[in-house]
Amino acid sequence: MHFAFRLAIDRVNSFNSEDFVPAQIDWLLNLAQLIEVDKRYTPSNSSKQGMEVTQKRVDDLSVLHVRSPQEQPGLTPTANGTILDNNVYECPISSFLYDYKDLTGLRADITSGTCTKQIGLTQVQEDDLNEALINAHTKPDFKWKTALFSISKDSNSAGKPSIYIYAGDFTVDKVYPSYIKLPRKVFFSGYDSLDTVYAAADPQIDSELPEGIHRNIVDTAVELASAAIQDPEYLQLARYKSEKFEY
Repeated sequence: MHFAFRLAIDRVNSFNSEDFVPAQIDWLLNLAQLIEVDKRYTPSNSSKQGMEVTQKRVDDLSVLHVRSPQEQPGLTPTANGTILDNNVYECPISSFLYDYKDLTGLRADITSGTCTKQIGLTQVQEDDLNEALINAHTKPDFKWKTALFSISKDSNSAGKPSIYIYAGDFTVDKVYPSYIKLPRKVFFSGYDSLDTVYAAADPQIDSELPEGIHRNIVDTAVELASAAIQDPEYLQLARYKSEKFEY
């Protein structure tokens, strides 16, 4: 991908590709990866479609889709008080096996007395939570195998998100989150990365995304580099948008 980037830069710009050192190219490629993944997954993209709408998208992002319990072991949530007579359980997203981007599904083992069931959980927005917890059609119910969850900042005020499960008068024993993970960062090798993920002696790391997407990643990285030459603040905006998944 470095070679393709240098070729493309030389074609579309008046400056030489040698102006870019490997660390800069890696940074651009990794930012481009996030943008390309978001284009293909986030429902807010231009086509308004989620991940598993077309076979191509399934193929493009299947390597990033972590299913539980197959790839992600079940997690034991922590009891976190009650709200409107509902037991509340917390599962920090930081406890996930892989770096998390977006949740695609959540199941849980629940128990009432001596009876245990596995159910799918329904997400509810924070603004709608109280109403959902008292509405007869949406509130948690062991018999009807319903429970709610929301995603909010963790209870330790660390600024990281947690999953909160609202479980009526029953208990939640295990949760099984399926999610899109962040793509592995590419690394040319030979330098210490600023984020300390890689050291100079580490081997080269290629993108784990399908080769069919590599051309798009390179093209996006070249666009980012070209725009940054014209307006250095552009990269800061692009990075912010990718972190907020607004592409």
